[in-house]
Amino acid sequence: MRCSTKKGNRNRQGPLTGTRYVNGKLFAKPGKLHLDPAELDLLARAAEFDWRKVNPTIFGSLLEGVLGERRRELGAHYTHEIDILKIVEPTITRPWVQRIAAARSPVEAFVLLEELCGFRVLDPACGCGNFLYVAYRELRGLEHDLKTRIAGLAAEQDVTAPAGPWPFVPLSNMQGIDIERVAVLIARVTLWMGHRQMIDLYGEAEPPLPLVDLSGVRVADALRTPWPVTDAMCCS
Repeated sequence: MRCSTKKGNRNRQGPLTGTRYVNGKLFAKPGKLHLDPAELDLLARAAEFDWRKVNPTIFGSLLEGVLGERRRELGAHYTHEIDILKIVEPTITRPWVQRIAAARSPVEAFVLLEELCGFRVLDPACGCGNFLYVAYRELRGLEHDLKTRIAGLAAEQDVTAPAGPWPFVPLSNMQGIDIERVAVLIARVTLWMGHRQMIDLYGEAEPPLPLVDLSGVRVADALRTPWPVTDAMCCS
């Protein structure tokens, strides 16, 4: 993908005609990498795969290899999704499933939807964003279930469902802090990929492009910086 210094799709001219604006920050400092013919051939072969289905959590294990000896110094460790769910399910998923099932009218369920879509998550040691990705995926699933519940209750009770547009869980509700700059950059890409995948599953909520501002996932020392107030928090 390419991005010009001017914002907006209207500035896609010349060789950029027809491309969509991404955002300046992701490509503000593009890396320059020399590839020999064999490496270019591997890259071309890799591009033939359908990367839309890749699990974004793989970046955690990739970062461990990038850090090398610094991994021990930083205490960086890839957290598997199974372990992440041991925290996400009892603290986020299960309580919301119970609340959704307890809703008895479309209005009551819609009020619950507004609360869910304001739910924010913080990981003060976010690494590559695996915990935030899984939390976002589960929240979008809960949002979908709750919207289905609203429509079902309205049909059962023969009443009109609340007028739209209905709210959605913003990607920016996922917030993180990490001392490692590379990890933070990867965490943002992980969430952007998760955002695209959730659109494929549940339909478009907020547009995938331009990329959502994820400045809430930032480089800092969580022991020396104020934490934002959120509804759920995990030290992954």
